[in-house]
Amino acid sequence: MTTSQENAIERITRKVERLNGNLTLRIGYNLRKGHVLLNIFKVRDLTHTVTTTTFVDVEINTKGNITKGFANEYEPKVEKIYPYLN
Repeated sequence: MTTSQENAIERITRKVERLNGNLTLRIGYNLRKGHVLLNIFKVRDLTHTVTTTTFVDVEINTKGNITKGFANEYEPKVEKIYPYLN
């Protein structure tokens, strides 16, 4: 991972966590391109629902720029699953 990619990850993570508190951070690698895949989300497991809130799902190139994906700390993507109600 290059220093520009590390700086971009740190910048995005601080921005999201400042507004939404501590979240789960997942970093993956695309070795063919040299890109880093960043995913920041929160999972809430209640009695009858599992709610996954995704704030950031982006691909960062070797120069530290976002090439594709979704990043919005104000309006995240929310997915609800009802696993026990069939």
